[in-house]
Amino acid sequence: MRNNSIIHVQKEEGNFRIDSDNLIDLEEAMSQYTFMKIPFSPRCTVQCKGLCVKCGVDLNTNNCDCNTKQIDSRWAPLESLLDSIKE
Repeated sequence: MRNNSIIHVQKEEGNFRIDSDNLIDLEEAMSQYTFMKIPFSPRCTVQCKGLCVKCGVDLNTNNCDCNTKQIDSRWAPLESLLDSIKE
């Protein structure tokens, strides 16, 4: 028997609820994932290239060989889900 009543739950940071239809709303998870992928890179001007997030070199005057595109393996399942949604 399907219950169509709305369940109101208090939003708790870090927790994702499964509703009565056994569905989970991934909007918050994807929002957090997207936010976490944005590199923290404060800049003094629009033209400033900033500092390397790994080694700290000033990218305005030097280059580095750091791999800054590496993804935390804990997020890999959500990344593959995002890729499948884009297709």
